[in-house]
Amino acid sequence: MHKIGLIVYPAFSPMNLAATSVFETANWKIGSNAYEVTSLVNYQLQGFSVERLMNFLTALDQDVDIVICRKPRSRKGGRILVTAA
Repeated sequence: MHKIGLIVYPAFSPMNLAATSVFETANWKIGSNAYEVTSLVNYQLQGFSVERLMNFLTALDQDVDIVICRKPRSRKGGRILVTAA
């Protein structure tokens, strides 16, 4: 599962809409169909690329920042960290 996918559904909550309105608004704002929105809501993200999830977030008025930095010497390998502010 994409870690970024866990951030997509909470982006709907500031809209304070009824469940059916969430689907209608999501269809319109992110340009997807009801099946895709249902998949997002149920965290079934296997068909979504990270790029597409980031596009959904920006369509829902969220900023997506990508920061690349060197790992500390104390850690053996690099890591991917996704956080929601």
